Amino acid sequence: MAAALSAWWRGARHLNHRGYQYIWANVFWAVLSLPVITAPAAFAGLCRFSYVAARQPAPGLDEFWAGFRENLKRGIIAGLLTIVIVTVNGTNLLAYRHSDAQGMAALRFVWGFALVLWFGLQFYAWPLMQHMERPSLKGAYRNALVMMALNPMFTLVCWFLIAIVIVLSLVFPVAWLLLTGSVLAVAATSAVADRVAAAGFSTGFSMLPEALEKGG
Repeated sequence: MAAALSAWWRGARHLNHRGYQYIWANVFWAVLSLPVITAPAAFAGLCRFSYVAARQPAPGLDEFWAGFRENLKRGIIAGLLTIVIVTVNGTNLLAYRHSDAQGMAALRFVWGFALVLWFGLQFYAWPLMQHMERPSLKGAYRNALVMMALNPMFTLVCWFLIAIVIVLSLVFPVAWLLLTGSVLAVAATSAVADRVAAAGFSTGFSMLPEALEKGG
């Protein structure tokens, strides 16, 4: 639990340090997510920008566009899968929400958990692309599943914090345009880097600017 909270805190400090860049990147993400099918690629762009911004002193927003273009094909595939998974599971949940048939409660849990698991995979998968020598959607999802299995409590805390961000964004809708995507991308980038380092792999990665690291 502490590790997840620490990773999110490092991400929040980094976001605060480069706030205006993340606001612009979030605007791009929000616009590109409107067609839905391109939303995963837009999130990949945010993750690429946050990854580079944590490693370089003066990143440009061209990193967002580079991440978007590189992952556009993968993102469209993920977007189509998302539409299918949400449609199937969401329809089942709505159609059988009042059913008292035997075993229906268990099925509703499975359908609901499938949705949570799918979106949880996106949280890990796109930042993981930055750590892969040969990025692939299949490999990223596989690695994301492994990361979830090896870090269940860490993942549950992340899911809880994601829920808080989404609820706050629903209360303050302007956040979707200005911050929500960037907050989630920075948190995902920081969380993945933390788990990769915890697994014993050297990433040369820090979510804190050099000046902040020296100042504690």
